[in-house]
Amino acid sequence: MKQPSPHPKTQYWNAQRNRRFMVYVHSKIMIVDDAYVLIGSANINQRSMDGCRDTEIAIGCYQTDTTKTNEIRAYRLSLWYEHTGGKITVDELSFSEPESLECVRGLLTIGEQMWDIYSGEKVVDMNGVHLVVYPISVTTDGAVEKIGDGVFLIPRRWCEGKDPRCCLRF
Repeated sequence: MKQPSPHPKTQYWNAQRNRRFMVYVHSKIMIVDDAYVLIGSANINQRSMDGCRDTEIAIGCYQTDTTKTNEIRAYRLSLWYEHTGGKITVDELSFSEPESLECVRGLLTIGEQMWDIYSGEKVVDMNGVHLVVYPISVTTDGAVEKIGDGVFLIPRRWCEGKDPRCCLRF
């Protein structure tokens, strides 16, 4: 039996028509120097980490310098491999050094390419890549500019009562 079409111009209709929809994932991962990893639902701020306000869960793990294998590094590389659709391989030296400018530029290039695909009019398969840049650019003098000609979407409710610099409207 054929399903009825969703009501036009609704979020569900747009998601079905465009085959894409922004999803807010509340999990966080922080990896520091391939030696420490924090995984959980907690935001990395005082409110979530002090244990008195929000109900959160997280685990922190570390490896000592004496560990022969670096499982945290392997975990980071596997995440990058997964989220770039296999565009990053362990053999690439630049991605073995996440602090390098070459690595930052490589990830930014992938994210910008995926933003162009994601924000384009034509529905195109993103080939398993889950990395998209946030559609803003910050200049060296601190000015915030939008990327591209598309509609910039930040729900207005996120901006209420906040510093105007946090509420970008393009």
